[in-house]
Amino acid sequence: MENHGTEHKRMERTPFPSEHKVPNSGSDKHHQVPALQVGNEFTVKIEEMSRDGDGIVRLEGFTVFIKNTELNEEVKIRITQVMKTVAQAIRL
Repeated sequence: MENHGTEHKRMERTPFPSEHKVPNSGSDKHHQVPALQVGNEFTVKIEEMSRDGDGIVRLEGFTVFIKNTELNEEVKIRITQVMKTVAQAIRL
């Protein structure tokens, strides 16, 4: 086939707006940074007590266990371990 002086450029498909990935949108959960990280500090009020006597609070979707606390006590904590939905913290 002859090219009669016209060039054919390959057109690239433009993605639809719904195909754009937004950073940290949850579309790629394997690379999402957890909201709760080791070293974070919070002031919290102990909501419940575990069977082992640890204080329990809920932060950013995590259940956080803190030793040496009492029910309804307000304490400053530092996160020491983060798992999938549970975290450990120490009292400061």
